[in-house]
Amino acid sequence: MAAPTHSAFFYGTLMAPQVLHRVCHGSTSPSNPIYAAHQFKITPAILHNYIRHRVRHADYPAILRVPPTGPESNQATVRGTYVTGLTATDLWRLDIFEGSEYRRERVRVRVLAQTNLTGSGDGGEEGEEVEAETYVWIARSSSARR
Repeated sequence: MAAPTHSAFFYGTLMAPQVLHRVCHGSTSPSNPIYAAHQFKITPAILHNYIRHRVRHADYPAILRVPPTGPESNQATVRGTYVTGLTATDLWRLDIFEGSEYRRERVRVRVLAQTNLTGSGDGGEEGEEVEAETYVWIARSSSARR
């Protein structure tokens, strides 16, 4: 029986497959047996009711939830990637990578329609809504800014 798999939504450095594989598998080399046996499926996606912020004095972003009735609620979206095929061990490693500044939360994202021959989403048409986990900023709010 196959190990249960998980899904996640990434909106920053973990959108890069090389970074994701490095965090989860310790390597970006296809010759690494773990890498070769454990491929992720990565699809463009969008998360509503959140805003992406730059973290002060850092090279990575954060997201914050926007109240559905707030002034920014109509435009609050974050583009990223929806990744399937993650294991419980991958999530554990991702939790360590993200650290105490983030909390992993379940969210609902919309995959973006794949509209060209390369299979990449063009960013325009939203498709199926799916559940995923993502990392939401919980450190001091003064550290995140637009």
